Amino acid sequence: MRRRHALLPLLVFAGMFSAARLDAQNFDLAGHAELLGDLSRAQWRFHTGDDPDGKLGWASPSFDDSRWPLLQGDRGWAEQGFAHYHGFAWYRLHIHLPAAGLSLALSPVHIDNAYRLYLDGQLLGGVGEFGPLAALIHRPYDFYRAEARSQDIVVAIRVYSFAWGAPYGVGGFHRPTDTLYGFSAPSGFLIGSPQLVDQLNGYRILLITEQSTADIAVAFLIFAAGVISLYLWRRQRTSREYLLFGLTCVCAPWTQALVYALFPNLQINVRDLSIGTDIVYLGLFSASFLFIFALVRRPLGRFARLALAVGCILTVLRIIGPVSQAFGYDWLPPAGNRLLNGIAILLFYGCTMTVLFRNWHLVEARRIAFPWILRAISGVGLFLIGFTYTAGWQHKLSSIPDLISWPFPVTLGHVSLLVFLPITGWILLDRFAEVSDRDASQRSEVEAAQRVQSILLRPLEPLNSDWSIDAVYRAAAEVGGDFYHIAHLPNVSIRVVLGDVSGKGMGAAMLVSALIGALDILRRECAPPEEVLAKLNTMLVEKQHGGFTTCICLELGPGGAVAIANAGHLPPYWNGKEQSLDHGFPLGLLPQAQYAASVLQLAPRDRLTLCTDGIPEARIPQGELFGFDRTAAVSHLGAEEIARSAQQFGQEDDITVVTLTFALAEVLHA
Repeated sequence: MRRRHALLPLLVFAGMFSAARLDAQNFDLAGHAELLGDLSRAQWRFHTGDDPDGKLGWASPSFDDSRWPLLQGDRGWAEQGFAHYHGFAWYRLHIHLPAAGLSLALSPVHIDNAYRLYLDGQLLGGVGEFGPLAALIHRPYDFYRAEARSQDIVVAIRVYSFAWGAPYGVGGFHRPTDTLYGFSAPSGFLIGSPQLVDQLNGYRILLITEQSTADIAVAFLIFAAGVISLYLWRRQRTSREYLLFGLTCVCAPWTQALVYALFPNLQINVRDLSIGTDIVYLGLFSASFLFIFALVRRPLGRFARLALAVGCILTVLRIIGPVSQAFGYDWLPPAGNRLLNGIAILLFYGCTMTVLFRNWHLVEARRIAFPWILRAISGVGLFLIGFTYTAGWQHKLSSIPDLISWPFPVTLGHVSLLVFLPITGWILLDRFAEVSDRDASQRSEVEAAQRVQSILLRPLEPLNSDWSIDAVYRAAAEVGGDFYHIAHLPNVSIRVVLGDVSGKGMGAAMLVSALIGALDILRRECAPPEEVLAKLNTMLVEKQHGGFTTCICLELGPGGAVAIANAGHLPPYWNGKEQSLDHGFPLGLLPQAQYAASVLQLAPRDRLTLCTDGIPEARIPQGELFGFDRTAAVSHLGAEEIARSAQQFGQEDDITVVTLTFALAEVLHA
């Protein structure tokens, strides 16, 4: 019901316009009850160039313009024999009013580009500045009040068309075809009583909003999809397709058409807006290009990197074009600007379609292919129509025709986006759920491994009172590859094993569990350290595929005697000094590796310090290592203090420290 009431004034206005009579260059408003007319329906006298004497005599009502050619007011001069003309031009029209002394309002619309409006030689106002350095100003309509002192008046318009903008428009003022709820709505050069003109201008704004409904709705959906995708990326930082799709959707809606739709009453500098939207387009081009490759999980090849670089360079050149024109350098004509954009579009869709078809075996590529083809048809078609229009090859189409026009215009671009968004969202949400399930499973496995490691690496209190043993383990990640094992042997000795498995994560943690399990079995035997290492090596060679393990094995006797065998591990520190030992191959490399034992005799209060490479390889942000000198300097400290020193310096690897202090029972209890 509301739409019907809104439509009634438009039907009344249409009847008023049909009653306004016109002939060659005269527009007759007399003979009608309501004072309202559309001057874009008239034939105007037209002349290129500017007033020769500079006194604006061409605006005077007494000037003889009978020799000027006639142009239709609802079409620009580019379609009437003045294609690609730019610079100054004048329009004049004689109007017959019902009476003298009437209050009038004039409201011109769609004048390319800057103009000044005169009534009987008096300046009423205008928009924009004249000259090649002036900026193009977009306004939906203007409203000027005037008093008609006579019954016959003359309206004159001084127009200036910019060189860079003329091919994009049609030159001068024109009346585009506008519809509202499927009916034609007047949107030309209005003249009449101020109340009626102001009322009709309100319907013009309603018309702009109605025609932009699809643009605004699709822009909102795109932006919302971008925000959701950025949230998904925040939850899963390793999946950059969420970030790229989010950036694409955040950039995509900000076109000139959307700005005009959201701010219909705003006066906008078109050149600055064009530069801003081209900068946004540069980010859109790069993000959407990279998104397709990330979606199918393929790296950029040499040709793809070249195409991306060329596309970005062409877009930068398009930005430089209007910037240079602002300083008077018209080095890039509008057709050239369109051509650069077209080459970038062809490179973009050519590369992305190629990577989709090359990865057709992936379900993501098959799902996204159809909406991407629609996007390609829309993008390439819009370029071809815009380029031919700008180049002057045709003047009928400046954009792709609407697929439907009621209840609001819907284009192929809208349809392609409405298909593309849900399919892409389906792919990304499906992938997010898959990765979330996998991460949850991995976290569960890691937590289980941590619990197992915490049990396996728990230090034991020795039964032999001649030795004091302290052990500290600090993993660099959730689970690490360092391990130690302390066991009491049947012969009253204590076996201490310290090792470092190559690699990180669950694989290393599982190998650590296997090694400690093997050592638990070997604790029933009183095998010397070199035999323990040999048996561990045999087990790893049979079970391990790649990788290795460094390990050092000690047997502590009750009288301070220590037997040591080393399999590629860091040597121990004896009272702060590195102890030289025979080094064998790390475990798991050679099937028949042999290991030799060394025997040390510790005096009371002597200390042996064992550590993994996480201590000397600790590193500060500037790159300096903790090093072996610092390791030796702190080796006389307790295990906790040594580990803390390396952590504070900059931990990068697992840290394990075991200190073995020999002291007789009476010394320990003194």
